[in-house]
Formats: sequence, C-alpha cells, structure tokens
Amino acid sequence: MNFHFKQKVKKATVLSALLLAGFAQARNVSSETLDIQYLSPTVHYESHTQGYTGFADISRMYIDGKLGWCIEPETPAHAGAGYSSTPSYNHKMNLITAMASDLGAETNNEIFVGALKMLHGEINWTWDKLTGMTMATADSAIGRINTKITEWNTKPSFDGQTITVKYGDSITLTDTNNVLSEYSNMKVNSANVIYSISGNKITITPKDATKASGILGFQRPKRYGSPLVWDKPSSQKIITQGDPFSLPFNINIKVTLQGDAEILKLDKVTRKPVAGVSYKVDFSDGTPSRTVTTGKIPCFIAGFRLE
Repeated sequence: MNFHFKQKVKKATVLSALLLAGFAQARNVSSETLDIQYLSPTVHYESHTQGYTGFADISRMYIDGKLGWCIEPETPAHAGAGYSSTPSYNHKMNLITAMASDLGAETNNEIFVGALKMLHGEINWTWDKLTGMTMATADSAIGRINTKITEWNTKPSFDGQTITVKYGDSITLTDTNNVLSEYSNMKVNSANVIYSISGNKITITPKDATKASGILGFQRPKRYGSPLVWDKPSSQKIITQGDPFSLPFNINIKVTLQGDAEILKLDKVTRKPVAGVSYKVDFSDGTPSRTVTTGKIPCFIAGFRLE
C-alpha cells in the first residue's frame, strides 16, 4: 500500500496506543527479513483522521507469500531486514483476516478492500472517500465478512447441554444450527466415551472404561496458522492472516453405570410366586457374589455394574 499524506498536523500517538492494546507485548528477539510484494493498486481512499489528510493506494500485500494488511496507515512499509513478529491477540482483527480469506480476499478485490476498511475501523482510522470502487461496494463486502464472523461464532445447538446415557445404550444429538461438521477437532473427552459425527448428528456411546460423568468438547481445526503482527522501526505494522481463537462447544455427560434387578420365581403351572428358592448372583465387575431367596414379592438386587 502506497501512501501520500499532506498537512501533517500532529503525531498520531493515539493510533499507536490503539495498535499496541490488541497485541502481545512480548516480541521475538530475532530480526527477520521480509519479502513484501504488492499488486498494482486499482482502488484509492482518502482519510481525514487524527490530524492527517491522507491519500492511499490500496493494493494487495503479500508478506513472504502470505496475504497481509497494513494496520498503521500513516507509515509506509519497507521490505528487507529488521522485522520482528508478535502473535496477534486482537480477536476481532484475526476474525476479519480469516473470514476475508475464506471469502477469497486473495483474488476478490472487493473483499480485500472491505476487510482493510474493517481493520482500519478497529484502530479508529476512517475512510472519507473511495475512488476505483464505490463505498457501497466496500460496505457490501463488509456485510459478507460480518456474516461469516457470525457463522464462525455460532456453536452447535446442544452446546452446554447435559445428557444422561445408560451403559449399553447410545444417544444421538442433532445440531439444528448445522455447524457441527465444522468442529472436527476434539479437545476433551473426560467421560471417556465413544463418539461419532455424521453431518449435523453426534452419537455418544459409553464403553467399559467410561466414567460416571465428564465433558466431551470440540473446536474448529486450524487452517491458516498463527496470525502475526510484523513491526519494524520507521515501517508500518502489518498483520498477516491467521486462525482466530475458536471457542469450543461442550456436552456435559452423565453415564448410568449401575442398575438394579428383580428376581421372582413363578410356579410353572399356576404362574404364582414360589417362596424359599435360593439363587446365587455373580457380578463380572468384581462385586462379591450374593445369595438371594425368593418370596411372594420379587427379590431386589441393587447397585451392580451394567453389562
């Protein structure tokens, strides 16, 4: 991005403070050399922000081949040595770059420009005029990016629910938000259950080593790597696309591992209860054997592991 500024009234210290607020303070100590490439600009904006009157050429920027956006508009970018990188912890900026990339910002100029306008809005840098593209077109692209952000922040409809399933049975949940298939990265399975995902359905089945309670949780997988902010003295800060933090969805699971049984001896002919018949009951989970004797009502056996 090339910049042409005039009437510089004051140094934009507020802008620098806003930039620093969203990113980690610790930086890599090593100096890196960056290859910065630009496509020929076709869109230009004019801004009257923080004491500047600025005219900028908007062109796609590639940092070592990876799509990047300028986030310090009053300063030009200089390729070469001396850059240090900082992980970007500005969640909104990370969402903007990732969702714009999903929408094809590398080839779609409207999406790229819309994303840049959004990023500049995050640092209170406003655009007053566009040439080469209407402001309405850029704002329409912003609407598409915001729709993708809303979709990204949507979790399966059963997020946070508590389910109860009996050992030996299965339970299937249906996601009415239709985003389950995007959460393929299992993060926690503290209940130690078997699960399978098919489309917008997840089936949960207890197994021998399943615990009585726990959590099953998933996140979206990483696609772009870590978002980074690149900085160099006397050169603008640049953010490269990366994966925003994905909030996990969780299912709270309770498993019925023990059950009860009743034994009732019936006469073969009369079908009436027969008292005084003893049965030895063995348990495969190590519970001591029991001997029970029938009566006119069923013998009740409580608290054994279900099989």
